[in-house]
Amino acid sequence: MSAPTIVARPPENNEGIPNPPARCSTCFSGFSTGEEVIAQMQGARAPDDPEYANYGLFRTLLAGHGATLRDAFDALRSPRWADHVTEVPDCGVIHAVIPIPGEDSGSNWEMISIRDEIFAIVTKCDYHHPRQEIVPSEPFIEAHFPIEGDTTLIDDNNADMAVRCANMMVCRQGMDTNYVIHCPPGPRVLVSLYVAPKTMHNRFGLPVGIEDNPLLKRDPGETVIAQLPIHPDVQAALSLLIKSDFTGIRRTSFAEAKVIELSCFVADAVASFREERADNFTFSDRDLAIFDRARHLLSTQFSPPLTIPALARAIGTNTNKLKTGFKLIYGMTVFEFANQHRMQHAMTLLSTRHIPISEVAQAIGYRSQASFSTAFKEFFGRLPRDVRRESSVERAQRMGKGDRTS
Repeated sequence: MSAPTIVARPPENNEGIPNPPARCSTCFSGFSTGEEVIAQMQGARAPDDPEYANYGLFRTLLAGHGATLRDAFDALRSPRWADHVTEVPDCGVIHAVIPIPGEDSGSNWEMISIRDEIFAIVTKCDYHHPRQEIVPSEPFIEAHFPIEGDTTLIDDNNADMAVRCANMMVCRQGMDTNYVIHCPPGPRVLVSLYVAPKTMHNRFGLPVGIEDNPLLKRDPGETVIAQLPIHPDVQAALSLLIKSDFTGIRRTSFAEAKVIELSCFVADAVASFREERADNFTFSDRDLAIFDRARHLLSTQFSPPLTIPALARAIGTNTNKLKTGFKLIYGMTVFEFANQHRMQHAMTLLSTRHIPISEVAQAIGYRSQASFSTAFKEFFGRLPRDVRRESSVERAQRMGKGDRTS
């Protein structure tokens, strides 16, 4: 099976004419979208509100809500970030390591700009809070390299294609088309590359005369995402970029070299994409709303647990489309997503509610306490009774401190 292209188009009105594309959106692995998220992102809080910035991503932190990639890199020149930025004017390189507010000390966004034509973001973090931001339309060819996590795509003929860490996701954002990035709590390692098409042609030898390549078109209201296999050399370059021990100016030069190397590989992949006759997966705004509804049900309805056929019926789609779209958008299978939220809910009940463990098991859909304990330990590495005991000790200690201070 050839590599798939995912095309997000705005819905049509009753006359078959596409509606305005301002809200058309799409996502890549691990990212979610939908009117609910967009509404949250367009809330009343000011861009410079520290709490708002803390739970956004690098664009929001550096340049405020709705900022573009270029806005974020321009903001690096402000005195506020001087201690985190290395600039090499002769080479046109800006390199920054921005600590992520509210996260562990090792969590950061590493940002590289080369002559304002090539931009790269290396995300290395363990998010304690969900983060999200709107990404306005910009004329880049994007390549995203998820270091962890698998995706399975299923076509209309029920043929499976595993999209694993050895694949990259190339995106061409349409004009007037925004998407929303949503990152759930947990570890995340991701390399994202943004290159202007002109630079792809002039510097990396992308052939001219291949404008029919869907990754080079930039039509209003249409965003194209392709899942493309990559060479082991790309994996090696990614590993070196992420794990390098160089510091200071050497780190800057090394990062620049690796970003240029990755740009060469992306140009080669885009050039050859034209020959692959990719299959299409089309998600309208209605489809994206359906997947968001599935996400909501899975994160709130724990007992009885939803089966995939029951969930598909509840949201009005078929099981194949549910599995394909959900994994592509949220970066995990329906089962993985549901299990994560069930276990997190169980942890909350064990830590904050003084109810029997058997009732906790029933609350998240387990009939057997033993089965629940096994699943809980597999997920958290601890038994429910251990969490209950630790929580009781912590409560007793807090009460003791309160007695001493009163």
